[in-house]
Amino acid sequence: MYTMIHSIDPSVGRIEKASLPQHTLMELLTSALECREVLFGSRGVPDTVTSWKYLIFDSDSNVVAITWHAKALYGGIQLEWIPLTVTRFEANHNNLSGTIDLSRLPPPLRHLNLKFNFLNGSIDLEHFPLAVEMVDLSYNELSGELNLEHLPTGIQFVMLDNNLFTGTVCLTKLPKSFPFLYLHNNKLSGPVDLTSLPSCMQELYLQKNHFSGHTDFSRLPISLENLYISNTQLEGEIRMKKVLHDFHAENSKVTIIEMNEKT
Repeated sequence: MYTMIHSIDPSVGRIEKASLPQHTLMELLTSALECREVLFGSRGVPDTVTSWKYLIFDSDSNVVAITWHAKALYGGIQLEWIPLTVTRFEANHNNLSGTIDLSRLPPPLRHLNLKFNFLNGSIDLEHFPLAVEMVDLSYNELSGELNLEHLPTGIQFVMLDNNLFTGTVCLTKLPKSFPFLYLHNNKLSGPVDLTSLPSCMQELYLQKNHFSGHTDFSRLPISLENLYISNTQLEGEIRMKKVLHDFHAENSKVTIIEMNEKT
């Protein structure tokens, strides 16, 4: 098995991937991990996928969820080999490192959680599966610029905070039904346009970045409950009803004016 796996072309397409048994895909997925025995025991790599630990299967014994939360995993993770039937992948709170390929995730994937690791390098946010609803890559060492203009229409949560992302971000082309975006504690810079946020947006966290310039806050969606722009160089004025909103602009050049119900 070992020789076969290391002879496979890493640029293999979906047809070739679909032809591989799922236990082979699991071995490819974990091939760069150290001490991966925690995932299947001390008897060696299993010959059947159902012998792997921390997996959830459907009635046909296909893997639908991989739940590797806090399993003391070290090394790299080859996300392009996640079995095509997986809808949830969780490997948060580990010691995963290296770069990740987000361009070849399985089409039915809905949840991707890799927070609290040591992943690095840039990421591709333009080719997520259409089914994706939640992506959490927070608390890593990811870097590069962020393109948020081509997110799946049904996505609900994007958590990219506490990384090393740089450059400007466009917030005018987010999906129309997108409520939660977390970009805080990065190295993002430049102005931000908040005039075309999704009408259902509820939480937007931009604090602890290098954003700067005058910002028009007059067209924030009514649904926005939490807005954090503290520790930036943004400028402007926000009028808010205290009972409805939780807005924070400490250590910025933004003034928040609290209005009562009659104002």
